[in-house]
Amino acid sequence: MTVAIRYMFFVGLLILQGCSNTSSIVVGDTRPPTNPEEVKVYLTAPDTYEEVALLESNSKGAWAPGDQAKTNVVIERLKREAASLGANGILLTGTQDVDGLYTAAGNSGVVTPIRYKAGSAIAIFVP
Repeated sequence: MTVAIRYMFFVGLLILQGCSNTSSIVVGDTRPPTNPEEVKVYLTAPDTYEEVALLESNSKGAWAPGDQAKTNVVIERLKREAASLGANGILLTGTQDVDGLYTAAGNSGVVTPIRYKAGSAIAIFVP
C-alpha cells in the first residue's frame, strides 16, 4: 500500500470510530424530534412524565481526555438520541467505567487497553 492510501484508510477508521455508540428501545409514544440542547437531565423522576425509550450509550471512539469529558460525551449522546425520539428529558439511571481493548488496523497485532464510560437513561417526555 502506498503512504497516501494508508493515510486515507487510517482517516476513514478514525471517522468511523467517532460514530455514536447509542442504542434505544422504544417503550412509549414517540414524537417529532426536539432540540438536543433543550433535553433536560434528571437524576430523580419528575412528578409527571411519560416514558419514551430505554437508552444506552458510551464514549467509545470519542476524543475525550479524562473521566468528566467522557461522561459529558455519554450524556450528550443520550440527549441526542432522546431528542431524535421526541423526548424533552432523560432520566439518568447509571454510568460506569468500562475496560476494553483497541486493535490497530491491519495485521500489526497491536492491541491497546482502553477505558471508556458507558451510561443508561430513560428518554422521557415531561408535559
